[in-house]
Amino acid sequence: MNPQPAAAARVWTPSTIARAVKDLAEGQIGRVWVEGEVSNYRKILRSGHAYLSLKDSGSQLKVALFAGVGGRVKFEMKDGLKVMVLGKVTVYEPQGEYQLVAEHVEPQGLGAQQLALMQLKEKLEKEGLFDQARKKPLPFLPRRVALVTSPTSAAVKDMLTVMERRFPGMGVWIYPVAVQGAEAAPSMVKAMEWISRRDDVDVVIIGRGGGSAEDLGAFNDEALARAISACPLPVISAVGHEIDVTLADLVADRRAQTPSEAAELAVPELEALVRHLDDFGARLRKALVEDIRMLRQRLEDLGRSKGLARPQDLIERFRQRLDGLAPRMDGALRGHSERARARIDGLRPRLGAALRGRL
Repeated sequence: MNPQPAAAARVWTPSTIARAVKDLAEGQIGRVWVEGEVSNYRKILRSGHAYLSLKDSGSQLKVALFAGVGGRVKFEMKDGLKVMVLGKVTVYEPQGEYQLVAEHVEPQGLGAQQLALMQLKEKLEKEGLFDQARKKPLPFLPRRVALVTSPTSAAVKDMLTVMERRFPGMGVWIYPVAVQGAEAAPSMVKAMEWISRRDDVDVVIIGRGGGSAEDLGAFNDEALARAISACPLPVISAVGHEIDVTLADLVADRRAQTPSEAAELAVPELEALVRHLDDFGARLRKALVEDIRMLRQRLEDLGRSKGLARPQDLIERFRQRLDGLAPRMDGALRGHSERARARIDGLRPRLGAALRGRL
């Protein structure tokens, strides 16, 4: 076959070829779903655009992920991830390369939100935010408890009821926040930052009264997880969901299954404290009496010893000192115990009035 002279045939240019192929691709293929493995992923920080290839065992396809679409991708795009991409097949004319312009991306297997949460959890775990060594101990007897929750929820009523029963008059701060919806996470972050600057709060409870996995989304927010981790006060999470463990649960110092359990963890039982104080005082008095008895016995044994010259005077002086010391020690111990009980009893009306004012 002899080629026709150039003058008798249509002469194409690279641009016209690229344009013709583009028209064919867009007309014949159009918008399609393409599945494959991400490779050569790179993001241009200045523009926000990203470029990658989708590959399988036989070929690869270049993909343009522009900033407007990429900003809606909730999970982290990275090499090796298997995804489904909806887009339009076209030709990038300046280089004569065909490509897929992405309109939507979702992971294969896991849902986008589930994958994003898994990736965020791995990220925070690598940073050490879940380490047990970071956990702060709960105070034995807090001056005040801060509640970060909805002020109208059943959760806050349950917590106040439990605290009033266990320690009447316990001081409470309620920081009202949204616990669901777009404003929930930012409002809880603001609350944690405010509480972190206070010096009259000893422990924080953050949570809500359960809900579906979707309802708990705010408690998986990265900014909230970091705010809880950065709080200088011990934090108890009380999300109220036994199956789904949120990021707030993982970074908190203690996790409670329910708001009521969180209140029990935060506040000791007053009557148990009083009983413990009484028992301690009784054991201490008994130990002192036994020590004095044993010391007297040793002195009497010493007095009967033939190895000492006139030991009786020395023993008598020690006996007189012991006789004078015993009632003073017993009185001091009893006075200390009574003052401690009086201090605890004195907290009841003052703190009780403060708590009832919030109910």
